[in-house]
Amino acid sequence: MGKKGVRHKKSLNQLTLSLEPKHEVSFASFCWDNISCWKDIFLNLGKPNQEEHFFYIYGEPGSGKSHLLEACCYNLPISQLAVYLPLKNYHEYGPELLNGIEDQSLIAIDDIDSICEDSAFEEALFHLINRVRQKKDKTLILSGLFPPNLTKFKLADLKSRLHLGLSIPLTPLEDEQKKQTLQSFAERRGLVLPANIVDYLMQHYDRNMHTLTAIIRTLDKASLSAKRKITIPFIKAVLEE
Repeated sequence: MGKKGVRHKKSLNQLTLSLEPKHEVSFASFCWDNISCWKDIFLNLGKPNQEEHFFYIYGEPGSGKSHLLEACCYNLPISQLAVYLPLKNYHEYGPELLNGIEDQSLIAIDDIDSICEDSAFEEALFHLINRVRQKKDKTLILSGLFPPNLTKFKLADLKSRLHLGLSIPLTPLEDEQKKQTLQSFAERRGLVLPANIVDYLMQHYDRNMHTLTAIIRTLDKASLSAKRKITIPFIKAVLEE
């Protein structure tokens, strides 16, 4: 197990965020093929020789942004604390969510596009970036759909701040890369998925990696409950009933 995730309360309604990365999300299960030139940078997060402290990762849905952010949190040295905040899940709770989190060693904020055109939230993110950069020893990783110059934020100062980070594009995985990644994902859950099973999933369901990994989680739980192996008839029974 990795370190315990940070828990951050929203003062207005005592909202509690549980921010521990999922056990199967790690660097070992991330496909580095498309960003291999930056691998060493991420492996050095939280270490004395770390050089970069502000990252902006962008790419289309399913390209691996959330996986990479959570893996960065999971891989941080045990003596340091990280916070992972997927904004699309918590946007409704307001910009107060960003208060005080700059004190963590690593702040990973996912889906920043979800706050576009929310003036208060955009300003809160702008100020958070400034606070983290002033601390020097903290690391901030943001993720979004578009490169910095194509983001749809209204606040010009926020757009300019994104340009200060190391921008890293994630491109979608090729089909063979997806198959390998899915099999690795399954193995980390104690599952063995033969090639024909993976092929069936990719041929009959959305090829978005979020969808495919969610399907594997569902099949894992169902197979444990039914005490059955995952076969094509079993998949049909579970997913198409």
